[in-house]
Formats: sequence, C-alpha cells, structure tokens
Amino acid sequence: DRTRSTLEVESGSNDPMAVFLTISLVELIILGGGENIALELLQRFILQIGLGTIFGLAGGYALVWMINRVKLEPGLV
Repeated sequence: DRTRSTLEVESGSNDPMAVFLTISLVELIILGGGENIALELLQRFILQIGLGTIFGLAGGYALVWMINRVKLEPGLV
C-alpha cells in the first residue's frame, strides 16, 4: 500500500515536466529550433511556471472567496 502511494506521488510530480519537455521539444523541432535551444527552453519554462503560478493562485483565492460566500442549509454544515 505504501509503494502504491509513493508511485502515485512520484508520477504526479513528474508528469507536468514530461508534458512540458515533450511539447517544447516537438515545437522546437517543427519550427526549426534556433540558435540557442537551451535559452528558448528556459524562456518557455519560465513562462509556463509563471503563468501556472498566477492562474493557480488566482483560482485558489477565487475558490476560497466563493466557498466562504455559499449559504448552506443547517443540515449540511
């Protein structure tokens, strides 16, 4: 049971990076790359991490705001 939990955490933490690298490298190959592929990958990484952070925080605050304003029936509290 502990091995299963460990594999789930490890898989979930590596999947976003694998998706980022796959999409970025395929796009660079299709577009012909460039002079400095490492710099292009770094720029894309910073953009993706930055946007993910901004949207994640904004979504989290929006959810907290909405949840705190929901009026529930007394039996559901």
